[in-house]
Formats: sequence, structure tokens, C-alpha cells
Amino acid sequence: MSRILLDIGAGDSSFVNQFKNLNPGLCQTFLIGEPHFKTVWAGAVWWRQMYQVRASYENFGVSDGSLDLVTLNAFHPLNSLGDIVGEVVRCLRVGGLFISAHPVGLHPKVESPSLIQCIKPSTFMKRSGWLVPSFEATLDVEGYGNIRYPASPTITERLLILTYPALRKHARMGSYIYRNINTVPDVAVWQRV
Repeated sequence: MSRILLDIGAGDSSFVNQFKNLNPGLCQTFLIGEPHFKTVWAGAVWWRQMYQVRASYENFGVSDGSLDLVTLNAFHPLNSLGDIVGEVVRCLRVGGLFISAHPVGLHPKVESPSLIQCIKPSTFMKRSGWLVPSFEATLDVEGYGNIRYPASPTITERLLILTYPALRKHARMGSYIYRNINTVPDVAVWQRV
């Protein structure tokens, strides 16, 4: 089956590259969505291709029921998510997954009978890394098997700071707002019914 993933609010392809490498064969097409990207996705499906496409939290720019996975990683709490849940419901195929990961466990409030939480917030585990450790969560979802979900760059930085507190003074500005919070990053999953 040719599955399509949209990483909304991605910024760049780093998360999608990791996801693609950890889960060969899970998805065929990868959309990296940001409002400032110029390309509108025309529905092209090519094996393991990535497309940077114009997409916002309230308008993914895709047709109804065309996506199999929507990932949301480390959204900034001062940015409005608008009606992202409504857009997820519109765009996901039945059985599709909405996966949210956040540096301090903030997830969209999902109140829709069309989305059932199938994995409660789960934490990231350290996996071996040559110079710098990397992190992932293992998600066992019916119909998908084990999904290895990599920590986004922002979540990885947060996990490194929590693991090695001396790194706090070197944190990027994006992590500054979480500096005095000790909550660990987690990931939650909802399935479209």
C-alpha cells in the first residue's frame, strides 16, 4: 500500500529523513508542510520521495482523505494551532494516524469522535549514536506494526539538556522557553475512525 505522510510545521526535512530511514517501506510519499513554501502538492506519488509543500495548521492543502499519517512535532506554544484537529479529520483516511510529539508534552486538544487515542503519551528512549545520542519512541499501532518515531531536532535538544544539564547554557533560543520546566518530551497517537 502506498502511504502518504505529512509533517506539518516541519521547517525542514530533518525529521522526515530520520523517519524515512527508521521505517523503510512504511510510507511511499513524504510531504514537508510549511505556510511559506510555494509549491502546492498536486497529488504526485513517487516511491520514497519528499516534497516541500505549502501547508498550514488550518489548511494542509491536500484533498479529503488523502493522507495516512500526519505528524506534528514541537509546535511553539505561542503559535495558534487553529482548527488543526478538524483539518486532520478531513485529510486522514479511515485508519490513518495523527502523531503529536512535544518537548514538554503539550498536544492539541483532540475532541472529535472521528479520532480515537490509540497510544497515550509515551516517552522517547535513547538509542545509540556515534557522537551524539539520538532518541526515538516505539509505537505499536494496529495496522501499522511497530513505528520507530524519531525525536525531532527540537525534542532531541530538549532530551539532551534534560540528560546533560550542563548543556542548558548552550541551548538554542527555541528551547529557551522550556528552560525551567522539567517535564520530559512525549508522543501521543490518535487513529481516524
